[in-house]
Amino acid sequence: MTSRSPISARQLTVQTHALPYEPPYAWPLLCAFYRSHPVPAQEWLTEDALGRTFELDGTHGYFCARVVPQHARFDVELALDRPEHTNAVIEQIRHMLDLDSSPRQIEGHLHHHFPHLPLVEGLRIPRLWSTFEAGVRAILGQQISVGAASKLVNTLVEAAGRPIDTPLGMRFLFPSVEALRHTDLGVLPMVNARRDTLKRFVEWYSEAGEHADDPEQWLALKGIGPWTVNSAAMRGRGDSDMWIGGDLGIRKALEALDPADDFDPQRASPWRSYLTQQLWSQPAAWAPARRKT
Repeated sequence: MTSRSPISARQLTVQTHALPYEPPYAWPLLCAFYRSHPVPAQEWLTEDALGRTFELDGTHGYFCARVVPQHARFDVELALDRPEHTNAVIEQIRHMLDLDSSPRQIEGHLHHHFPHLPLVEGLRIPRLWSTFEAGVRAILGQQISVGAASKLVNTLVEAAGRPIDTPLGMRFLFPSVEALRHTDLGVLPMVNARRDTLKRFVEWYSEAGEHADDPEQWLALKGIGPWTVNSAAMRGRGDSDMWIGGDLGIRKALEALDPADDFDPQRASPWRSYLTQQLWSQPAAWAPARRKT
């Protein structure tokens, strides 16, 4: 069984890194996403910084990334217990913050095909640390509000995650597959059908090997449908070409567009994830929505 012994500060090596990006970078909207999906057991957020715990291939730690827009970079404090894996962790932080995308290229493409759609400059995809985490969180978010889903995630992290010392006190790692296999999911106040879906997903993931991080494979599992799969592919794996047209917020945003514009999301390929995110940023999509499986 996975250890839940706390990781102390003295086990961690602290480093600093400067991670550049191509400007502009719409930090306020990225920040707003994480603020509306809070999981305080594993992360913290300020006006200019995002911090969270992580595990990557047996390396544990936390990072705090502070945006420095005047220099088009993030200043990152990184603490980890296996410094030899620094490069892999930095790569994953870049992935999570979507630092390697080119907003000029993406928005140029979208503007060419959708000239009447207001675009947020520098919009990035708010991502999660791993595809597994994205899958778990998408399942917990089925058919309930964003706020209720965040509370479920926080409860799960506290119940099954390994404690780790951070500058803001004790936080927890997102639970590993093995930890969730041995966790009593009865601690989660949700309907039995969704709890059973999560159990099936964890068991399948633990045995799926190289196919585990392919969300398309998850469709074979009872209780997992296109919304869950597409959400995890975009937020976790970082697919740039996911269209989540079945989402209620997206449908509302589309209804607010001029029908004469002949809106065809296929024209956004290979950047349909960014079209999805642009539509989510439209005022018409802001109303709280119930999500599909």
